[in-house]
Amino acid sequence: MKMKNLAALPLALASLSVMSQELPYDCSYSSYESTQLELHALPDAIDAGWGYYGSQSWTSLGSFLWSLTSLTTGDSFKLSGPSYVLKGNSYRFKVDLDFLDLNDKLRDVSFYNSENGLLGNDRTNWDSNAYFNMDFSYTYGAALVWARSSSRCQAIPVMVQNAPKITYATTPSITGGKVSTKVSFELDQYSKAMVSNSDVRVTLTLKDELYLTSKSTSVSFSNGGMLRGSKTITATPHRGGGIYQVKVTINDGTYSTSRNIGWVRVPGDTTPPCPQCKPL
Repeated sequence: MKMKNLAALPLALASLSVMSQELPYDCSYSSYESTQLELHALPDAIDAGWGYYGSQSWTSLGSFLWSLTSLTTGDSFKLSGPSYVLKGNSYRFKVDLDFLDLNDKLRDVSFYNSENGLLGNDRTNWDSNAYFNMDFSYTYGAALVWARSSSRCQAIPVMVQNAPKITYATTPSITGGKVSTKVSFELDQYSKAMVSNSDVRVTLTLKDELYLTSKSTSVSFSNGGMLRGSKTITATPHRGGGIYQVKVTINDGTYSTSRNIGWVRVPGDTTPPCPQCKPL
């Protein structure tokens, strides 16, 4: 695999060693024409995922990689797994072989990714499924996962991201028996909300201190392709007056981050959250 612009990549020596791993050029992609795949662009997209931390210079190549819904040899060999993964976290990927084919039971399947090349093997079970856990420690952005067994191979694109951040939340306020706060947040550039324009969701959770039960209210919205944003959200306590712990959560379409932002005393009568509920 030919690598370009190595001097521009701020990679450690360990990262340089993994770049020698080859992408699956010998796979037979029966569902796509080679001219549509533009396979020559894949190395540059993977290069960028390894090294350009925070750079936007490779956006078009990253978009190309993400547009590949699958590179496949047919229905008898299917690789699946998460489309978005958190950097440094382990995730399970699965290969489905032909359940009706006895030869696809107890068959060895090799798993690879663009950061490390060959990761290891798993033998299919009696349901003709093989599994492998993997993580991306250096990649940030576009990545590729693939698996093969004999002449069959399939690859899927993966986006490696960081979790969303809650940068600020105002002290909870009470108006008319309702609790509200304004939440400021920051999304990762490779999150689903940014890459696929998925909705952002902000959740406000009120946990009462007497019964330890909770009620949540969520608001979903498009952040208009912006990395940063803010939202005011209001929730009504589920048992009337009392002391509540307040928590806010930001979800980027895949992953969530939460923060406790304090306690509030809501005036008014207290009622049990359910007929059988007893104070602790």
